[in-house]
Amino acid sequence: NGNFSNGTNGWELEVHWPAGANLSINSGSENPYAVVNITTPHPNPTDANFYEIALKQLNNSNLSLLPDQLYKISFRAKASFARQMYMIILRDVGPNYPWLISNQTIDLDTSWQEYEFIVSPNTSIAYPASEIRFTFHLAQAGGMVSFDDISMRPLYGGFPAMREFENG
Repeated sequence: NGNFSNGTNGWELEVHWPAGANLSINSGSENPYAVVNITTPHPNPTDANFYEIALKQLNNSNLSLLPDQLYKISFRAKASFARQMYMIILRDVGPNYPWLISNQTIDLDTSWQEYEFIVSPNTSIAYPASEIRFTFHLAQAGGMVSFDDISMRPLYGGFPAMREFENG
């Protein structure tokens, strides 16, 4: 559901006190998209606490990670003012939720922008979908951040396969 045509199905907003935010779907147009309204960013933002507001997808049956596999991650996003966010894929099993794909810093603008990353897991172990968490970390600033057309596809021979969030 990377295009949010099924509402928030498959997506959750994780919020830790004292931060505050809510997730909604703008379905007033032909192309619905997700909007995270950050009402209370973290009061002392550092790299260590940006996770305290996170748009995440868990347990997507199409989202497994294989070692030495390249993946293409693409999405569209915009914000109510220029700001940064982080995109991270991590293991959804504690105690420390290790990063499986290194943090990507994304500079957002006030108009829709397309973003694309080619990434590879920093692990020698294959992880099943039940242990993967795909997240956008948003606690570093307030305002609204909008998302659409989120996709993650394995690359085979330099070309994307048809496996993605859309069917997860």
